[in-house]
Amino acid sequence: MKKLITNLFFSFAIIASFQANAQYCGSSQVSFPSCGFQTTYGFGDVNTYSCVTRGQNDSLIIPFKIYANFTAQGNTVRIYKLKILSIDSLPCGMCWSTNTSADSTNQANEFDPNESGCIRIFGNTSDLAGAYKLSIMLAVRTQPIVTAADDTTYNIPSIASDAGGIALWVKLMNPGGTCPDTIIASQPSMHPSATCQIHAGIAEIGKSLSNLTIQPNPMSNEAKVSFTSENGGTQQVRITNIVGSEVFNTTINAKQGLNDMTINRNNLPAGIYILTIGNNQGTASRKFVIAE
Repeated sequence: MKKLITNLFFSFAIIASFQANAQYCGSSQVSFPSCGFQTTYGFGDVNTYSCVTRGQNDSLIIPFKIYANFTAQGNTVRIYKLKILSIDSLPCGMCWSTNTSADSTNQANEFDPNESGCIRIFGNTSDLAGAYKLSIMLAVRTQPIVTAADDTTYNIPSIASDAGGIALWVKLMNPGGTCPDTIIASQPSMHPSATCQIHAGIAEIGKSLSNLTIQPNPMSNEAKVSFTSENGGTQQVRITNIVGSEVFNTTINAKQGLNDMTINRNNLPAGIYILTIGNNQGTASRKFVIAE
């Protein structure tokens, strides 16, 4: 079991660093009873979902029920706690949230086995109509919860839902069009436009900052950050965790052209993080992974 978990962690942590990053809209953006209840495990029949209409503000609520176990690499693993880390490959301009926010006992986007919940996807996109297969990254606890500390830790900090055969699709249609009622699991997926999928997760706004890279990624203790600035001046450097909480913030004086800096782990736990550099003239962000 320990070998399985180790293999899963390293396989999917690396995968996570190469997904196109979709915006997290923040916690508690949707609540019961509008969430609805999914009586069967997983997301149910994707063909019963309504379409999102391109070119206008629209939303989609997808109910689900958390599995009590999952099977990966031929092994069945019991779930004691599960957290949605990220949902990527959404049409450009769309973002996501769940019905759970952080409180005294739970983290945002965290669920127990057999618990019902829902995902809300909303925004305005001009991407092409079609079916988009989403990439969902999860944190999973597969060890019994004995102490209070156990209830907040995950021994599998990053794994793709595809490992358990769980897939989620979003259907995008043209205004006045007809929503397709059938999605075949093997059909090719549409991809977000290039403005949302710039080189392995970089998201750039404006033209003042570009070519943001982090090496190595995943990192263990430190990594080199490089970016190109159109203008010299002060830039804010922020690191947030996957639920949007800020874990690092500083300012630097950037020069016009290529800039280099080093980021350190600073005792941060293993997991997925977002580095953002910029100012009111534009920002660039990149997802990176801290590995044990």
